[in-house]
Amino acid sequence: MKYLHLLLIFAYSNIIIAQQFVNPSNEWFTDDCCYAVGETHCTTYKYSFGDSVRINSVLYYELNTNNMNPFFFDFGRYYREENGRVFMKYTEEEEEFIIYDFNLTVGEQLEIGNSDFSFNVEVISVDSITLNSGEKRKRLEVADASDHNTKTFWIEGVGSALATLNPLHMFSLDCWVDFNCFHTEDIVEYQVGNCQLTSSKSINLVENKISCYPNPASNELIISAISDDTTERLEILDLKQHFQIITKELSPINLSGYPAGMYFAKVTFANGTIGVSKFVKAAN
Repeated sequence: MKYLHLLLIFAYSNIIIAQQFVNPSNEWFTDDCCYAVGETHCTTYKYSFGDSVRINSVLYYELNTNNMNPFFFDFGRYYREENGRVFMKYTEEEEEFIIYDFNLTVGEQLEIGNSDFSFNVEVISVDSITLNSGEKRKRLEVADASDHNTKTFWIEGVGSALATLNPLHMFSLDCWVDFNCFHTEDIVEYQVGNCQLTSSKSINLVENKISCYPNPASNELIISAISDDTTERLEILDLKQHFQIITKELSPINLSGYPAGMYFAKVTFANGTIGVSKFVKAAN
């Protein structure tokens, strides 16, 4: 009986681990953005999982969101997770398809999509990140299998830096979905952009204001900070290729040779605060 009890505990713990992404305690904030004629328009939306529902005896969770008009980006209504593999259904009637496999290793490929549209992604590197709670999560650098220059990051249980709730749209060009932050039980666990929080338990990492100019920028970008705190790290992140420039100097930053589009600058200061500012790289 003692061994049976231990086996049940082990099995239950495995279920919890497998439900890291599809979990009603998780919440995401993302920006839906489109770039046209020198201007970028973004709207921030919130996503979480709500009620469970059985469809053909399979258990799914419904997606909750304040995005009532998805415009360019479709998201699924039903999601489930099985041993680190996440599946999505647009509707009860449509087929399910896989959108994540956090078990992948370097060199492995995954076909995402359904019979209407699909493409292959390939893992090109694997490392880890540390959440604010101190927990480490696996991070996979994934690329379009036919074009390794088109890439982004997946974080285990958090999802893609692009099109988090539907990675089929990861590599859209003029329009994209920009991951901002992820939190569990109303506490921020991972943040790279604006995160709207309502709980007194929440922490806000973006405390230090920075600005980028000119915006749009052609060849050179100037980054300034209101605070006099020492800069520990500056990251320029590309929405398609993610980390592009990492340095300790704020400015000037040479952008020549980088493609036009939306980027953001993330500055980490010595006192632990972070400043984030978005900017547009104009065509030369």
